[in-house]
Amino acid sequence: MADAEKFEKLKEKYNQLKQANTVLKKGLLEKQEESGNKDAAIKEKETAIRQQLEEIDHLQFQNGRMSKQMGTLTDQVETLQKAKPAAGGSPAC
Repeated sequence: MADAEKFEKLKEKYNQLKQANTVLKKGLLEKQEESGNKDAAIKEKETAIRQQLEEIDHLQFQNGRMSKQMGTLTDQVETLQKAKPAAGGSPAC
């Protein structure tokens, strides 16, 4: 009977380990799926950030261009205003 008792104990231990293995496999699969979902979300956010940075660069470039254009136009207006009173003889008020 000693062999039969050892066999039963081993059988019980095997069943316990088998159940634990099933639970661990399920947990592992869930964590892998969760990790995959998080990786996908990170890639989406990185793509969105890259697009936003490109838009910021474009807008900064356009802003610089507009600032130069405003400076040029302001200089032209000032030049015209200075030339106008000298040519007309009376200042415009």
